[in-house]
Amino acid sequence: MDAGLLVEDSLIFELLEDLYNRRQGERISFVLDGFPRSENQALALSDFLEARGQTVHRVLLLELPDEVIVSRLVYRRTCPLCGRSYHLKACPPSREGVCDADGTALIQRADDHEDVIRKRLATYHSQTEPVIAFYRKKGVLSALDASSSVDAVAGRVAAIVDELVAD
Repeated sequence: MDAGLLVEDSLIFELLEDLYNRRQGERISFVLDGFPRSENQALALSDFLEARGQTVHRVLLLELPDEVIVSRLVYRRTCPLCGRSYHLKACPPSREGVCDADGTALIQRADDHEDVIRKRLATYHSQTEPVIAFYRKKGVLSALDASSSVDAVAGRVAAIVDELVAD
């Protein structure tokens, strides 16, 4: 992941299989973030769930132009102690380079460098965009404009999840 590559499919399905094995007999609901990222993964996930009497109920697509994604990630800094995130332009810490909560020096994640971000975006465009068409065809895709504030986007996502949970 640090190099901008995808996690192996076998690891993802091993984790899902473990979840099902630990929760046998229970109704299982979960949210997958950033998966599936390829059409093969989407097909395999459908087969995996179908074999267990389940299906994908909703896919959320957070849409944002590439240049905005690059800007958001290149300027992101994180506290390694408490996990708090900052954006050097939009939401900087009170003191440069230091977490407001605990005074720890902020770090830039290895995958937040522009070359890695652009590689991840290229992978997204070549491998993940077909997944959008796959789920759109199934009628389970909800595309959301992610260009507004974190709170606004989170509110829209929460509303969709709440609607699914209520069903």
